[in-house]
Amino acid sequence: MGFFNKNKGVMIPPNATFRITQAGEEELQKFNMDDNQAILVALQTNGTCTVDEIARHSGLNKGTVEKRIPPLVGKTFIQYISRGSSSSGDEELG
Repeated sequence: MGFFNKNKGVMIPPNATFRITQAGEEELQKFNMDDNQAILVALQTNGTCTVDEIARHSGLNKGTVEKRIPPLVGKTFIQYISRGSSSSGDEELG
């Protein structure tokens, strides 16, 4: 009978995966999120991310993300987790 059964509602198969469509992207644009909100949503949705990952997930360019991160940290909306890989491994930031 397929994925959608009108008599029984939506039946989602085990291990189903989903992605946003163009229509979904357009619907998101109606929310008029500012850059800071886009960064917060990207982090909330994807967890800990690098600047490049935040840019990719938020639809912002890397320069915008780099510009917006310090004020978000200053307002304690986000926090630095590590400086990234080094010869001794990740270094925690206070």
